[in-house]
Amino acid sequence: MRPLHNKQDNVLLELLSKLFLEKEEEKEEEKEEEKEEEKEEEQEQEEQEQEEQEEEQKQEEEEQEEEEQEEEEEQEEQEEQEEEQEQEEQEEEEEEEEEQEEQEEQEQEQEQEEQEEEEQEEEEQEEEEEQEQEEQEEEEEQEEQEQEQEQEEQEQEQEQEEQEQEEQEQEQEEQEGDDDDDGDTEEHVRLFTLT
Repeated sequence: MRPLHNKQDNVLLELLSKLFLEKEEEKEEEKEEEKEEEKEEEQEQEEQEQEEQEEEQKQEEEEQEEEEQEEEEEQEEQEEQEEEQEQEEQEEEEEEEEEQEEQEEQEQEQEQEEQEEEEQEEEEQEEEEEQEQEEQEEEEEQEEQEQEQEQEEQEQEQEQEEQEQEEQEQEQEEQEGDDDDDGDTEEHVRLFTLT
């Protein structure tokens, strides 16, 4: 019985050894597979990290680009506003200058008009005074003429009255001479000559 037993033990041992070896191989294979899987996972993780990093970098670049774009737009907008403000100020200044010039022109025109009116009033006043003086002189001259005419008429009336009186005296003397001496021819001639 002993040798049989030994033979069976050997077979069993061989089987066990074989199983053990197979198990060890399986373990080794599993380890290798696990290592390979780990390596693949690490590689995948690295790739993913790299992708994430690239994505993050890309996003940062996009954000930076957007920020630069915004800054540029803000700068442009600010420049436009400054230009508009400068233009508005220039237009306001030009408008003020135009208004000032217009006002000065109006003041000059008004001053000119007032001066012309004043000169016209002075001329009218002078003309009126000259006319009044002429009228006064004419009135005085007319009065003088009327006085002279009146005086002449008075003198003529007086002369006429004196002549009439002399004629009456002569007639009276003639009548008296005729009554006293109709032959007194010399006295008659003398009186006639006087008349």
